[in-house]
Amino acid sequence: MKFLKKILVIDLSRVLAGPLCAQNLGDLGAKVIKVEEITQGDDIRKWGPPFIEKDNLNDSAYYTFCNRNKKSIGLNFSKNEGIKILHGLIKKADVLVENFPTGKLKKYGLDYSSIKKINPKLIYCSITGFGQTGPLKKKKGYDFVIQGMSGLMSTTGTEEKNEANPLKSGIPVSDLFTANIATTSIIAALYKRKKKKKGYHIDCSMLDCQISMLANHSTNWLIGKQNPKLIGNSHPNVIPYDVYKVKNGKIIIACGNEKQFSALLKAIGKNNILNDERYNSNAKRLLNRASFKKLLEENLKKFSKQTILQKLDEFDVPSGPINNIQEILEHKQIYERKLTKILNRSDNIKIEIIKYPIKFNKKSINCYSPPPLHCENTNEILSKYLKIKRKKIKKLMIEKIIK
Repeated sequence: MKFLKKILVIDLSRVLAGPLCAQNLGDLGAKVIKVEEITQGDDIRKWGPPFIEKDNLNDSAYYTFCNRNKKSIGLNFSKNEGIKILHGLIKKADVLVENFPTGKLKKYGLDYSSIKKINPKLIYCSITGFGQTGPLKKKKGYDFVIQGMSGLMSTTGTEEKNEANPLKSGIPVSDLFTANIATTSIIAALYKRKKKKKGYHIDCSMLDCQISMLANHSTNWLIGKQNPKLIGNSHPNVIPYDVYKVKNGKIIIACGNEKQFSALLKAIGKNNILNDERYNSNAKRLLNRASFKKLLEENLKKFSKQTILQKLDEFDVPSGPINNIQEILEHKQIYERKLTKILNRSDNIKIEIIKYPIKFNKKSINCYSPPPLHCENTNEILSKYLKIKRKKIKKLMIEKIIK
């Protein structure tokens, strides 16, 4: 299934949010050209270990996460000839994704105002830390910085002895949210372009995207003027919705309504808790959070993890274990869903990836190419899209315009 098979994407981005956005488009069938600088390429290639090859520090496991279904060209666009080549590719493109600091591409004639003159139908997506406007527009934005500035870290962590211990998410959620919102926006612009016959400049701010994903925490402030408290794994609005101790470890229980709460009490044989006025509604349990958790754990500690999780499933109570990455990737559910795939790189090295996770009419997307080696496809791209002859390509390489 190649929903975007006629779409050509120029990926001028590096590290994570931009490359993941471009990869999403590639997974959906678009042709993606990854433009890299000629010496070392994308910074993320060095973000290891682990690396694909232990003794080769050029391609990290991190890089493989967001760069499949692309072809790589090494291009020096600090030189006029390099800019000329890039302009040639952009003329033929439908989408351009970039994440340079705001205003930096202008000196190369690669900003949107310049590019729309040579390709007025181009969808040009700028992914930056803080957007194209505002007092912070030139400030660099990395995921960790955005997690802190956006208020996200005020919702995570714990508070002990009146000292706050905020924590970032273990995965780069600000990058991931931004990448997926950018992908959606690009597809929307492509759809609109069919009718309007014009391009769009998509201004995608990581800070804006992360704030839009604060969920109930932002509305708790906008409506109730309530700032979040650092309550660890607990939920600010729902209980029981937390990590709970059992006989031989910890599990998650997440009751979203009173029916599920009642089922939980039946599962552990403690229906009488409903008779306690401190706990007979969600609002009251929130007011008595600490004592309720202590009471629930006293009863849960009678059960092993396996026993209680099986019993909770029988009573249809939302619950689950806390797996590590190995445990979930080796789970029979993941095997049945066929979520992983092994790809063969051009140097015969095998790389296992997580596939695009959505099924369409019960079918998975199964067209994948491995993350490219640095500058692996330069010759192919120049000859296919710009009809540049082999002799000219060799000259450009000698002049260090391409690699």
